[in-house]
Amino acid sequence: MEVEEKDAQQEYEEFIKDSADKRAIDSKTITDKESAKAEAEAEVQASTDTLKTKTTELMETDKYLSSLHQECDWLLKYFDTRKSARTGEIDALGKAKDVLSGADYSLVQTARKVHLRTAASIPVTEKVSVEGTEVYSQSAGHDQLNQCVSFPRMFVEDVSKPTVTVCGTQTKMTVYLRNECQGYSSYQQEIGTCDTKAASTTCVTVGPAQYEWLAHSQSYKITQCATGTQR
Repeated sequence: MEVEEKDAQQEYEEFIKDSADKRAIDSKTITDKESAKAEAEAEVQASTDTLKTKTTELMETDKYLSSLHQECDWLLKYFDTRKSARTGEIDALGKAKDVLSGADYSLVQTARKVHLRTAASIPVTEKVSVEGTEVYSQSAGHDQLNQCVSFPRMFVEDVSKPTVTVCGTQTKMTVYLRNECQGYSSYQQEIGTCDTKAASTTCVTVGPAQYEWLAHSQSYKITQCATGTQR
């Protein structure tokens, strides 16, 4: 009887020891798994943050590429006009040089002479620029005079644009909120100095900083002031 009790006591102690060892192993396993889970969750969070950052960078890159494309469209739209104006300016300068050297251009076609006189009637100080690009001047030409012109979409979609500069005392630009130069309430603005007593080099610059609604303007028209010099 005593032997059986002793064996039972030994088995019980071994069982308790084995159970304790198993609990220790299980506890370590749980701790390791919780640590691995925490690391995995941290990696997932880091990956999520990285994805969000990369997505934002991609959106900014796409927006920048879009703006570049729109600027290229703007430059291409007026490339032929500016090229023609530059060619005409070079030609005029060359002929002026020839005249000073004694050349005679009295036989030039009458229509051409009339055109030159008409262009020459607009002083070189009369200029209009949109976002720094001349759209009306001796070099850019005067094709936009009395014409309704739409602002490029890249300006319409940018709340900081367009900024317009009108130089001279015989020219003004009227900016319209609506397209096709349609008036709407008080949302049209004349820009320019229609005062022949002012200095001919006078320039006026206006943009959304001065009139907030200009950020949504869609068209403009360049005209000559009623000073008795308009054509």
